[in-house]
Amino acid sequence: MAKVKSDYGEDIRIKGEDEYREESISITAGSQKRRRILTQTSIDRYYQRGQINTKQYNTAIYVYALYRKSEKRIISSYNPDSSLMGTNIDDKNLAGFCDYMDIVKVLPGKLFNILQHIVIYGFSAAEFDKQYNNKRKTIKELRLALDMLSDHFGVY
Repeated sequence: MAKVKSDYGEDIRIKGEDEYREESISITAGSQKRRRILTQTSIDRYYQRGQINTKQYNTAIYVYALYRKSEKRIISSYNPDSSLMGTNIDDKNLAGFCDYMDIVKVLPGKLFNILQHIVIYGFSAAEFDKQYNNKRKTIKELRLALDMLSDHFGVY
């Protein structure tokens, strides 16, 4: 009987990956191992499983990029003479923030909440369902939100 080689995933995916954990597939000593990548997001998993399509996945990545672009780093000072000296707000942050806030205008509140929790905060649909008593509708609503945004932003 030939021994099955352990599956550590594709080399391109694990190359340079700092955050992973090797785990046994069964409790038997010397059993086959697999490498679990810890930096994968819920959106990555839904795309790999075929629960969202390529257009929806690209839209989720775009929304996350808008969010990251909109982050502001403001260092405050209690000295009234230097109230503007410690700020680091530039046009890129402001434009990203405006684009991100445009999502609020496009999506109804419930869909925005789902999108924000899954795409930005990294919740799984099951976690969202459990926390907000959504009764297993989150994936369908996430797809709807991503479709609406892909049409709005022209993501294909």
